[in-house]
Amino acid sequence: MRITPRVVAVAWTAIAASALAGSSALGSTAKVDAQKPLRIAVFLGQLSNTYEAAELQGVKQAAATYGARVTKVFDGRFSAATQVQQLQDAVAAQAYDAFVIDPNDGGAITPQIKDAIKHHILVACMLTPCGPDPAAAHNQIPGMVTSVGFPFDESGRMIAQLIVLACGSKNPCNVVYMPGLLTLPLEKARLDGLNAVLKKHPNVKIVAQQEGKYDTGTARSVMQNILTANQHVDVAASSYDGMTTGIEEAVAAAGLKGKVKLIGSGGSQQAIAAVRSGRWFGTVRAVPKTEGRLVVKYLVAASKGKKTPGYVNEYSAQPGGPLVTPKRAKKITAEYRS
Repeated sequence: MRITPRVVAVAWTAIAASALAGSSALGSTAKVDAQKPLRIAVFLGQLSNTYEAAELQGVKQAAATYGARVTKVFDGRFSAATQVQQLQDAVAAQAYDAFVIDPNDGGAITPQIKDAIKHHILVACMLTPCGPDPAAAHNQIPGMVTSVGFPFDESGRMIAQLIVLACGSKNPCNVVYMPGLLTLPLEKARLDGLNAVLKKHPNVKIVAQQEGKYDTGTARSVMQNILTANQHVDVAASSYDGMTTGIEEAVAAAGLKGKVKLIGSGGSQQAIAAVRSGRWFGTVRAVPKTEGRLVVKYLVAASKGKKTPGYVNEYSAQPGGPLVTPKRAKKITAEYRS
C-alpha cells in the first residue's frame, strides 16, 4: 500500500476514534470561555532539542487552525526542578487557560498538574505520559485532558528490535548503545525496554553504554572515545537521531565507514534519508508535529465540553509501524529535521 498524507490522516482518525472508548469528559472544575481564544502555555523539556521544536511547530499550527493562541513557551532545560517551578509560577499567574507539557519527569510535576486542574486550567501532555509511570498507556491524572505520545519502554523495545535485526546470526555481535540522559525517568524506561528484549538474544553483547546528552557533538566525542577502547564494534545505536549523526561522524573519522551498522530513534528527515541511502541500518519513526497538533485539538474540544481520548499511542497509528528499514524508508516522510 502506498502511504499518502490521506492514508496517514485516516489512520490517525481511526486511532483517535478507538481511543474514545476510554475517553474522559471535561471535568466540572473547568471554566473556559468558549467565546475567547484558548490561551495556551507550552512547557518544553528542552527548547533547543529539535524533536521538541517540531512538537512546538505542531502546537502553533493547530492553535492557528482551531482559533487558540500560544501565549508563552517555557524551556525546561532538561530539569525536573525547573519545570516544577515553571508550572507553579504559571498557575499563580492566572494568565493561561491551558497547558501543553512535554515532561522531563512526569512524576515530579504531578502535584503541579493537579493544582493546575484545580485552578480550572486544561492540561495535556505530549511525547511521554504525565504521571509517575513513563511507560503507562493511559491517563494517570484524573481531570487531565489527554496525553499523546508513546510509552518509552516500547521505544526501547523498538530500538532493540532493530539491533537484533542488524546483528542477525553474528555471535558475538558487539553493540554500542548511547542513551540521552539517564537522569530522566523516560530514558530509564526506554533502557529497561531495550534490555528486556536484548536479554533474550545472548549473541548481542553491549560493549559500551554512555550518555550522549541528546547532542551531536557530545555523541561524536563519546563515540570517538569508545572506538579507541573497543577496536571491534558491529552495531551502534542511540535513543535520538541527532546522537546517531554524531556516532556516524566518529565512525567515519576512525576509518570504519560502512563497517558499523548505525541505528537511530526519532525518524528525522536526515535519519530517514540516511536509512533510505543505506548509510544507516534503521531508525524508529515518531511524529512530533502530529503530537503537538493533536494535544491542541483535544484541548480545544475539552474547552467546549466534548469528550477526549485519555491517551493516544502514536506508534499504533502509523501504517506499517514505526520501525524504519531501507525498504520502508522509501515510502515514508519525516516530521522534523534533527
